[in-house]
Amino acid sequence: MLNDYKVKRYFDAWNRRDMKSAINFFSDDLIIEDTQYPTAFNGKDELEKHLLNVASCMPRSFEFKVDEYMYSFYHLIQI
Repeated sequence: MLNDYKVKRYFDAWNRRDMKSAINFFSDDLIIEDTQYPTAFNGKDELEKHLLNVASCMPRSFEFKVDEYMYSFYHLIQI
């Protein structure tokens, strides 16, 4: 599966608030560090809980729109 297609599917799942599908784009042993939060998110369960919390703070009309992709040597970056 092409990386840009995976990014699109992730945000499509997020926009539907289907976090079970969204977290499946990550490995089971994921660690996400975000400087906005005091601790890292470890594993899919913590990520799902975080995504559901974030979604609950947003109006239902809020959606992510992917306008452009940027590729680096190792990664696809959504901007």
